[in-house]
Amino acid sequence: MTESEKMEVRRMYQEGVSISELSRRTGHDRKTIRKVVQEQEDGNKPLAGTKRKGSYAQELP
Repeated sequence: MTESEKMEVRRMYQEGVSISELSRRTGHDRKTIRKVVQEQEDGNKPLAGTKRKGSYAQELP
């Protein structure tokens, strides 16, 4: 997603367009839209390539 698309998504979100509707309008996945919106709210970008460890991911003996 380009920076101009991100700016447009943020603008529409601030105007009250839902994440699902933004996904339909742009053709991007809802998770992608959510990340773009959260970048704005958090004021930073998520680290690329980082994965969270789930409760199922336990070290084996």
